[in-house]
Amino acid sequence: MESGVSGQTEELPNTRNEGGVVRVGDTVRKPAAPWTPTVHALLEYLHRSGFDFAPRSLGIDEAGRQILTYIEGDTEMTQVPDRVWYDALPEAARRLRQLHDLTADFVPPDGAVWREPFGSLSRLEGSSYTADDKAKVICHGDWGKHNGVFRDGRLVGMIDWEAIRPEHRLYDIGWFALEWCPVGWSPDFAGREDQPARLRMLCDAYGLEDRGGVLDAVWSRLETLVQWLEDGAAAGDPLRVQRVNAGEAAHHRRHLEYLNDVQADFAAALR
Repeated sequence: MESGVSGQTEELPNTRNEGGVVRVGDTVRKPAAPWTPTVHALLEYLHRSGFDFAPRSLGIDEAGRQILTYIEGDTEMTQVPDRVWYDALPEAARRLRQLHDLTADFVPPDGAVWREPFGSLSRLEGSSYTADDKAKVICHGDWGKHNGVFRDGRLVGMIDWEAIRPEHRLYDIGWFALEWCPVGWSPDFAGREDQPARLRMLCDAYGLEDRGGVLDAVWSRLETLVQWLEDGAAAGDPLRVQRVNAGEAAHHRRHLEYLNDVQADFAAALR
């Protein structure tokens, strides 16, 4: 038990984090990193702005760990039924739009440090989407169903804000589409007629008018993530070696092959 905090210490199940994430009472403790002050500045800004979909930063504990408020609910790791996250797509899209609109005016702290990105908008570089810095917002970076918190069948929050960064909205939308529609290959959804319809539903709920870059954003996030994983594994980074050995890079390549086969259907849905 932690000093001064009621409740038992409980390790939280997760697949995307490097480990060391525990619940202590009504707080979450996780390792701090060079980008932690930037993340906490954003979380406090969101709290002051009335955004209730993210944990709040409560500082650093005596062990040097982050202290975040615990969002009560179930996650993918506690076996949320597929129907629950499947139905939550419109709410997730509306909340992502709210985040992006709020952070268009966010001023990062002096000397802000951002975590190394897990991909980029490489296919859109030099386009109107990426050339205008004024069009950038703060992106969550990993707006996937695995980071959703659900309560009584409703999406009530998103966790794991470590990958935030200033980017065009499509940086988040591309990954969101892949993870939550899902527009990539999946043993459950491959070949399903509702995949293009769900992509259109995402854009409608988000209120995205210019949809010309959406598919390129999906492609870019996938291609550059695969390269990031494989380059890091080749250089001996232990985490990326583990992820490549677990088949993550190969899984994402399967997504790319699938998208190549069905991109016309998705493009038609966006039109």
